[in-house]
Amino acid sequence: MTYITISDYGSLRVDMPRFAADLASELGATSRPYRDDYPAEEQRIDLPGDVYLYLRADHHKSRVTVSLSASDIRHEDRDWRDKAQRTEDATVNPDGRPIAAIARDIRKRVVEASSDAIAVQRACAASRRDHASAIEATAARIGKVADVRISDDRLNASIYVNRGGAYINARINSGDSISIDRFGSITEAQFLAILDVLYEATP
Repeated sequence: MTYITISDYGSLRVDMPRFAADLASELGATSRPYRDDYPAEEQRIDLPGDVYLYLRADHHKSRVTVSLSASDIRHEDRDWRDKAQRTEDATVNPDGRPIAAIARDIRKRVVEASSDAIAVQRACAASRRDHASAIEATAARIGKVADVRISDDRLNASIYVNRGGAYINARINSGDSISIDRFGSITEAQFLAILDVLYEATP
């Protein structure tokens, strides 16, 4: 059975829906378009364990690249610079071997080889969720007395206070850590009071 066809314009095309469906069947899974607007270009195979295979065709080279991702991890919850979180991928010739042999190859080189990376990704995502929850809790408390804005990634928050000309710009870095970036002019008494709070060192 061939998965490489010739289009009406004479160019080679990989029949991605059929290839993905047959590969999914060998893996005991199901396939579906990765994007509804490009159903013939990218396919997805959902596997047990909240992971899925992403299939992308290079029609010019008649090859398909297969990679693994976790369904329960958002893009922003991964550390893309961490090599330990990089999953494996494989590029195959859909007509090069029987589909059963390709499925065994994908299971070994992509699914099994990426299991450790997926585990590290999930640990990182859990840590970031905990960090974000701590930021939000601190922001809620500080927000009662100051203007607080949480960043889009929820990993830090900015604080701004301006009362009587004395202003503070600060950042919430974690649940119990706040960095002061800028401090407006204050009186000597106020400055000594701050030192007293921080160091118990008022002269």
